[in-house]
Amino acid sequence: MDIGKRIIGAATAAVMIFSGFAVATTSASAASSPLVSPEWSEDAIRNYAINLADEHAGSSTMTRAKNLVATVAQQESSGATVLASYPQFGSFFVQAASKSFAKDYAAAAARNGIALHSVGDTRQSSVRSDENVLQSGVSTYGEDAFEGTKKLEIIRKIKTYEEGLWGIKIIGGDKAKKVIKDDVRLSPVTVGVMDSGIDENQEDLIGQIDVESSTSCITNGIPDSDPDKRNQVKYDIMGDNRNNFYHGTHVAGTIAGKTYNSTWWGFTYENSVNPQAKLANIRDTYHNYIYPEYAVCGLYWAVVHHIPIVNASTSVDPWIYWVPNAPTQAAGYEVVRRVVEYAQSNDILLIASAMNNGDDLDNISVDSYSPNDTGFPIPNRPVKGGKSLFSSLPGVIAVSNVQRNVDGTLSRNEGSNYGANTIAIAAPGTDIASAYPVEIGINSDGGWGWSTGTSMAAPHVAGVASLIKGIHPEYTAAQIKAQLFKQANYKQLSAPTDGKEYRGAGMVDAYAAVTKNQPKATISSVQYSTDGGSTWSNLHGATIGGKVKIRAVMGGAVTSGAFSGAVTASKNGAGTLTLTKDVDYSNISKTANKTLTITAYGRNSSKDADDDTTMKIPYTVKVDSSAMSSGPEIYRLYHSGANVHHYTASAGEMRTLVQRGWKYEGVLGRAAAAGTGSPVYRLYHNGIKQHHFTMSAYERDANVRQGWRYEGVAWHSGGRSGRPIYRLYNDRNKEHFYTSSLHEYNVRGTQDWRKEGIVWYSTE
Repeated sequence: MDIGKRIIGAATAAVMIFSGFAVATTSASAASSPLVSPEWSEDAIRNYAINLADEHAGSSTMTRAKNLVATVAQQESSGATVLASYPQFGSFFVQAASKSFAKDYAAAAARNGIALHSVGDTRQSSVRSDENVLQSGVSTYGEDAFEGTKKLEIIRKIKTYEEGLWGIKIIGGDKAKKVIKDDVRLSPVTVGVMDSGIDENQEDLIGQIDVESSTSCITNGIPDSDPDKRNQVKYDIMGDNRNNFYHGTHVAGTIAGKTYNSTWWGFTYENSVNPQAKLANIRDTYHNYIYPEYAVCGLYWAVVHHIPIVNASTSVDPWIYWVPNAPTQAAGYEVVRRVVEYAQSNDILLIASAMNNGDDLDNISVDSYSPNDTGFPIPNRPVKGGKSLFSSLPGVIAVSNVQRNVDGTLSRNEGSNYGANTIAIAAPGTDIASAYPVEIGINSDGGWGWSTGTSMAAPHVAGVASLIKGIHPEYTAAQIKAQLFKQANYKQLSAPTDGKEYRGAGMVDAYAAVTKNQPKATISSVQYSTDGGSTWSNLHGATIGGKVKIRAVMGGAVTSGAFSGAVTASKNGAGTLTLTKDVDYSNISKTANKTLTITAYGRNSSKDADDDTTMKIPYTVKVDSSAMSSGPEIYRLYHSGANVHHYTASAGEMRTLVQRGWKYEGVLGRAAAAGTGSPVYRLYHNGIKQHHFTMSAYERDANVRQGWRYEGVAWHSGGRSGRPIYRLYNDRNKEHFYTSSLHEYNVRGTQDWRKEGIVWYSTE
């Protein structure tokens, strides 16, 4: 976008617009008359925020409001231009030279029937010379005239790099990284880093930057694709104050710095929560200041580029605490509130540091650090009801700073802001080691350094949020937030002894993010079919028999499935997986209760992952009477001369023996159809001229070793629900006798016969 110098004051306004698509948001209640910042004592190039009373006023009203800038400039005989316009929520920014622009514009809007919520300066200093897009007027901003009064994070060295990784370990980040490396695949996710700019050439961050999603907003809040503008090291080092500008690189390293073996120091970098995430370098801070136009540009950029998670380890300047109805602050506060609400309505999760004043964000009353861009903050400024931007806004995840104490307990760092109603979650933020711009080289060692502050805590949360999004790519911002809070470890944190509540939902938990509440593999149905798969019925509680097909239909995040422990099929983690199994219960001898165990395995192979689903399906197996009733009859014959009985399932053999003098004594029972029951073996001993029948393969083989001749399978036994066939033995003539009559069995058992029990079953 061309942002060259322009003079606005002619009949037609030259308007520069950074716009996108409109999405409905909740409108703020407009005051009965607009909140207007007071007139300055001198003309200077300043930026202003203008908020329409109706956030959804529409393009026509927005166009009229922007065109009115030219009219006002003409009346003032001064310069003014529209910088960036956001019709999606009824706000735009203007650069103007007149000391009375805010008052003059509000009056003109009233005359033209344009209802305003507020109009006012975005900062208390004039713009930088490189931001001056007007040819008239002179910026009074000095490049290095002041360093401001914002409280910065504490930078110091600790003994070892390993010490600085305590935060990653305390939230389970080391274990989580092993899981995402070995056990589960993450979907791509980008995290926006709205900060002081990232050193994109820092070794830990090379390859981690999503360049297409990166921009600089530090010139009047207008996106600039110049990579040098994004790189703080190349475009913002302020002499001895340069340590303040490690910030964005350090934050980025905690979220998604690479894990690699350092050739310089001989250890492995493990400083990031999610090295598989990408980073959008959204620079919205210059000289440690983030003005409303910068903040709005950055967050709106995230919406346009569909960046689901944004980390803002910053607060909006020049007011540490903004009073929403104060004329000097109302317009800047309102435009930031609107863009945050707009981003949230577009499914952006905003994570912000709670800042480092040691204040109760629920009960702000006094501020002695603002404005922080003039060098002359107002002592004891009354700010009852004041808001920290971004952390005090609804829906923003405000993060407090946790320290590790000598005794191993975890508590609030004394510099961290707190508040039971404002703090959403806690994270490590004290003595945190992370990436550092190599070019700065102060308080760092070879590209990494340590720092303390809520700015170091917030990126731990953003990194965990990216893990959740990577595992659940379908999750909305609200769902990511809910899981962050649900999995936070409240008991891990020490209760405050001073009443300064800092815990929120608890300590953020990276390991839970990759092992708990995982996308589930599901089992939607388990059915059986007795007709080869033409019709199916639910297996649970069913009674089945014979030859059966069983199938299990799985879905959700299923990658593989198993019947009773054996993996039988696989899938890629999406869609439907159907497992089938053929079983044959034709040979069972009695009704039995059974349980089939079925497991659907999810995407995560970690032993602690909760994504597998196991079902135990009870059912009953019965003897297949229909199959067994189709077998042959078993005939009994008797030879009086030899005083011996014979049994056969062959009608031909039966008739032959009758012709040879054997007496037919009737049907002993009915065998099962071949292949549907257990075999009954026939043996013959030539010495004693006897046949022997048994279902026991062991008995068969033992008799063969004792001289019996195995003659094959005589017939097949029915199931145990059938009629039992009893066997007796007479030692005198070495005969086995078989009967289906329990009475006959008992009577003979009182004579010379030895009862040997049931040997097979008749199907009738």
